[in-house]
Amino acid sequence: MNEHFTVAVASMTMKLLLQHRAIVSQKGPYFRVSSNEQDEFVTITCNPSKLIQKKIDETFAHELQTLLYGRPVILVNGRGLWLLVGKERAREMDWTPVALDLSKQPTPWSLPIGMTKNGDLWVSLLERYSFLIAGLPGKGKSAMLHGFVQALLHGEKTDVWAWDGKDDLEYGRYADCPHFTLIPVHRLQDKLSEIANIAKERRIKMAPSGMTNIVDWNVENQDDPFNPIALVIDEIAEVKDQEKLLHLVSLCRASGVYPIFATNNPGKATVVAKSQIGTRIAFKVVSHNDSSTILGYPSAEKLPDVRGRGLILHSGLTEFQGYLISYPKPSDAVRQMLAEQSGIPAPATQKDADDEQVRKLIELDVESDAAIVRLVWGVSGGASYYRLKSKVEAMRKTSSSSKIGSSGQKTAENRPFAEEEVQEMLG
Repeated sequence: MNEHFTVAVASMTMKLLLQHRAIVSQKGPYFRVSSNEQDEFVTITCNPSKLIQKKIDETFAHELQTLLYGRPVILVNGRGLWLLVGKERAREMDWTPVALDLSKQPTPWSLPIGMTKNGDLWVSLLERYSFLIAGLPGKGKSAMLHGFVQALLHGEKTDVWAWDGKDDLEYGRYADCPHFTLIPVHRLQDKLSEIANIAKERRIKMAPSGMTNIVDWNVENQDDPFNPIALVIDEIAEVKDQEKLLHLVSLCRASGVYPIFATNNPGKATVVAKSQIGTRIAFKVVSHNDSSTILGYPSAEKLPDVRGRGLILHSGLTEFQGYLISYPKPSDAVRQMLAEQSGIPAPATQKDADDEQVRKLIELDVESDAAIVRLVWGVSGGASYYRLKSKVEAMRKTSSSSKIGSSGQKTAENRPFAEEEVQEMLG
């Protein structure tokens, strides 16, 4: 067994060295694999004159561990460079998702990532500075963003400005929370200008002290600190001028603007993806190209098809299972505000509001139940999405408003309306 295992380790190591283009010499030996029967580990000793040592990093070790079906791989870089590979598979982690517990938030600026093999992982907004999150719809991206927003609001020391790129409903539920600013879908540029003005005022105030960033300012002015601004943009691919946005964020960095960008489509957000964003997070994506665009490495396309499972580029690639997120229901005041924006009168109670708006959209013959769920509740994923979708489907079946011709087919004049047309009808 020992001989076969050593050969397998050598084969997978060589495969990765070629993939990472870590070989600088045409002739080996590039590394040596050694082990004794009594050893728990196989040792891979690298030849520094034949390899690019910086490419043999924590990410390399993580990928080798994946190729060896979960056997632990430990990178050792002291007097020389070598890796220790466990002969036995690491004990399987219990990936069962758990609910986010904000009472465990380490600092007011800590953001919840999820459970890892080393325990719960929270990262600091102030230390990581900028975030890019990507993944297929329904895989956990939106839930993570809501977790970030909820954690920062819970900490009460960060001002959150959020834009969802759709219909204001995704983050409208937080509109009456302290420290939160909802960016209306059609007013992104206006609000970005407001943020730029705030940043300018801060720079002017800091100038006489000689300080150039809010971290130093807040240390010296604890009675008059500047709150960090978390700029949450849910679908960065929908922003037309991504370069202008990145330029603004770059100018405002020292003034405490921290971008948190997300996308379902990395291919349409390449300007942002190729920028100097510090923390990269990927849920399952379609291809290794998408994974490489976001993380700089292939891997996210190989993630299990499980909601909330992802990778974060954090001291190498770290796999995590995202937390279960509870979505707060909008208050009556928020529902009234959003209803006024959409042109639909808001009934007195939430249940009446839900039912009335659903019936109205069914009468308009909106083409899909999913579109109605997005329009009424602003939900596009998670368990609540499927529950609400089933509710709409049931209401559609029992509705007497179905415009079906005598032949059983929908007539041309009663064709279903597209979601864009409904948005226009509703204001």
